[in-house]
Amino acid sequence: MKQLSIFKSIKASLAREISQLDDPRIPPDLTLTKIDFSRGYGKLDVYISSSSSKKKKTIMHTMNIAKRRIISRALSGLRLRKIPKLDFFWDDTVEKAFKINEILNKSLPND
Repeated sequence: MKQLSIFKSIKASLAREISQLDDPRIPPDLTLTKIDFSRGYGKLDVYISSSSSKKKKTIMHTMNIAKRRIISRALSGLRLRKIPKLDFFWDDTVEKAFKINEILNKSLPND
């Protein structure tokens, strides 16, 4: 039960810090979609998404530059044995869903 509480706290803190990034290269709709935790919270894989997928490289580069600041601010109030390594990944699930939807809409006959 305690692990679930820590998980929720880390996720909420990371989401808050990401939303508060003050960088023009980060779009306002940047969303934390998923976090994968390694055993013992030594590594966090953070998946992010945005409608600005054409700027994906710039966004990912900016997030990787800011990750030390993000992790230190997000975890400042939490008691963890060690500071986890943070890695960002682009989540293209929404983009794929839109493409599938377009294909389905084109293949269905118009009424």
